[in-house]
Amino acid sequence: MGLGEGFESWSIDYRVLLGSLEEADFRRELSQFLLRQYRHPSGHSLGLAITLVDSGDKPQSVYQLIKETAPRPVYASKGFGSFNLPAINPSRRVPRLLNLNVSVFKAQLYARLGLVAPGQGGYCHFPSDRSLSYYEQLVSERLVKRVNRGLVAKVFELMDGRRNESLDARVMAQAGAEFLRPDFEAIKRRLGIEGAAPTKQRRARPASFWGPRGISDV
Repeated sequence: MGLGEGFESWSIDYRVLLGSLEEADFRRELSQFLLRQYRHPSGHSLGLAITLVDSGDKPQSVYQLIKETAPRPVYASKGFGSFNLPAINPSRRVPRLLNLNVSVFKAQLYARLGLVAPGQGGYCHFPSDRSLSYYEQLVSERLVKRVNRGLVAKVFELMDGRRNESLDARVMAQAGAEFLRPDFEAIKRRLGIEGAAPTKQRRARPASFWGPRGISDV
């Protein structure tokens, strides 16, 4: 996923690589794939700024991949769902493990998919040749209310007969963008793009869009 100012996004590529991270040959194949460069309209070639790999299943093989690809920015991720907790919670015990509040990112994605005009903050661009299956997976979950011990909670549920791989991939891409919080003015200067603001005294990193405690309602 490519990212621009206002978190406008471009779905550049979507691939399915068959294999298991428990296999050294597949980890080498994936490691090489993550070195791919993409041509920017400015003429520059850009690599991946961050990669997140779901570690919910067989985490040790994911950690092995991170070790083998170091010092590249490859992180393990693990999802949980709550609208009352921060969007991203870096692990204090496991290096390069990001606990992702997937409910927040799914709600964020579905809100952005409703935007209709390019240039709007958060607008999502997709290529014209993307398969119908991709889009079916992207919107395969719905927000429902569930009662647990007398308390009403909102949760995302997978609809019957649907798959959600592209949704999971998109959520991790959005989480990576949120974790990085790119300095777009600095990137424009580096790429020689007109309209970039002059270099200013370094300021503190901007706070997350979701705030320190996430969001309480969607």
